[in-house]
Amino acid sequence: MYGYAEIKGHQFRLIPGEEIEVPAFEVEVGGEIDISPLLVFADGEQTFFGGDCAGFTAKATVIAHGKYPKIIIFKKKRRKGYKVTRGHRQKFTTLRIDEIVKIEEAE
Repeated sequence: MYGYAEIKGHQFRLIPGEEIEVPAFEVEVGGEIDISPLLVFADGEQTFFGGDCAGFTAKATVIAHGKYPKIIIFKKKRRKGYKVTRGHRQKFTTLRIDEIVKIEEAE
């Protein structure tokens, strides 16, 4: 059983029991997140796409928050004496996918 969902502009494969790193959420560690709607859902026998899988949702638990390694941005104009160095560390949240259920079963 697996599904695909769009989370903050990125698409992720959701498999129950696996952990994924997504862009940062403002949810405490141990908090629950419902991910819906799914773009694709497959249970081994049937595969649902688009509007057919709008009735499915994924439940996930926040495991941790963190930052990716620093990326250095360096700009330079030759012969002008212009140099700028900047750094950036993207924040992320680690989610554990608990289950994928039909919305009617979740309620």
